Amino acid sequence: MLTLLATAQFMTGCEPSTPPSPPPSTVDNLVLICIDTVGADNFFNPNIDDPLALRLGSAQKYLNANSVAPWTIPAVASTLTGLYPVQHNAGQFESPVANLDVDLPRALSDSAQTLAEMLNEQQFRTGAVSAHPWFTAGFGLEQGFKQLHARKGSKKITTKFKQWLDESLKQKNQKRFFGYLHFMEAHDWHLRKKPERDARMAEIDPALRIELLKEANDEACGADESSDHCQRNLIYNLAVRELRDAINTVLEGLEERDLLKNTLVVVYSDHGEEFWEHKAQHELRDDPRKVRGFGHGHSMFEELLHVPLVAWHPNFGGADHEQLVSLVDVTPSVLAWLGLEQPGHALPGMALPAGAQKPVANNEPRILFASGIAYGSNAIAVREGQLKSIMHYPDENFQFFDLSRDPGEHQPLQDDSLMFNFDALTGDYIEMKNESLASGSGPEMDAQTLEHLKSIGYLQGVEEQPEPEQADKSAPDPSGQREAESSQTDDEETPQS
Repeated sequence: MLTLLATAQFMTGCEPSTPPSPPPSTVDNLVLICIDTVGADNFFNPNIDDPLALRLGSAQKYLNANSVAPWTIPAVASTLTGLYPVQHNAGQFESPVANLDVDLPRALSDSAQTLAEMLNEQQFRTGAVSAHPWFTAGFGLEQGFKQLHARKGSKKITTKFKQWLDESLKQKNQKRFFGYLHFMEAHDWHLRKKPERDARMAEIDPALRIELLKEANDEACGADESSDHCQRNLIYNLAVRELRDAINTVLEGLEERDLLKNTLVVVYSDHGEEFWEHKAQHELRDDPRKVRGFGHGHSMFEELLHVPLVAWHPNFGGADHEQLVSLVDVTPSVLAWLGLEQPGHALPGMALPAGAQKPVANNEPRILFASGIAYGSNAIAVREGQLKSIMHYPDENFQFFDLSRDPGEHQPLQDDSLMFNFDALTGDYIEMKNESLASGSGPEMDAQTLEHLKSIGYLQGVEEQPEPEQADKSAPDPSGQREAESSQTDDEETPQS
């Protein structure tokens, strides 16, 4: 495999941290859960009192975690490879102005090694249960998983995962497992057509509606609680609660099988969702969807990049970690926590602290990057501690923010020294392309997958594609590496956006 940037300390803005010492007892298994489209503020809402709230007290909570992209393909690919989008190329577009409605993005290169592939080499049983059609569309997110099950709806995902767990416990030659789950409720529910949204709202208990209003965005509900904007926001917050229940169900399933004592459980979101927090700013920039300030994939503001990251480690009690971390830290962290060697190529991330462990002392702030716009001209975000820049193409226009004073990013800074500093850092990130993995164009996909993606708001203008030569996703992979199962169910109709 191509060696990637040996100077990893440059990419993180500090010397790579020493991986945590081996834990006192073996951590055998890994469960990685993506709750698609959930922002950190929505997930860590102190007003939510549910069974997961108690469990979060025993978790490692990384309260200042950043995504690397504002939409799924590049963000999940980074989580599963430990590489930045410009390194793995998944989700990149050939056109200088991205438009996911009409253009297929690039797939993850086969030469990019995923976490599933790394754990296959260690004789783990690997399997994924996903509601997102990107996993069955050939963009590489499924790369390395020997089993892939498509399910729609959190209940069907958790049920299938428990079945998969029971199968794993019967394996004699693979005593360790890696299970991946990908939920879509927060992505889908608030995008449904109005009659469906009205029906869902009618089912909400009045007391719960009051709680949801407490959690609502001012931009969505401040002017009119009966508006369409507010209704979408309330349903979104309801979906976040549903996802918290789903996580708790997964933990219960592990507990019932006596697996929590030796299983690492990591929960993350690939990106958040905007509810008109920056509508005025977006009106000044081009969005090919003609949507101003709603959804995701179109900006680098914190409502899309600040995401939840939580880990239940069987050898550590709960702790809150305030330092700046990234989704590129997930792969090196879980390898360290599982007691496995890091890959032979350099990764830009670092092993996260756990328990009462303090981060490695360093006077330099952490430097992190994000890129990969899905709608509009590309942009690159750079974090240096609490300072942030967003550089927009093609004019290379910069915005600067001090998130310690302006967490909502409404008061751009004017400072020539910031321009000098962040121009250099942004250039450094662009230079990573020189060490990127070559990746081809977007794959051909079967008509059913294309229609599924259209139903959740993607590829609206892409014409029906020819059937690929091997469209039967229920058949074993010819290489013997993966069995894929596609199941279209009608319990969770996905919405039009």
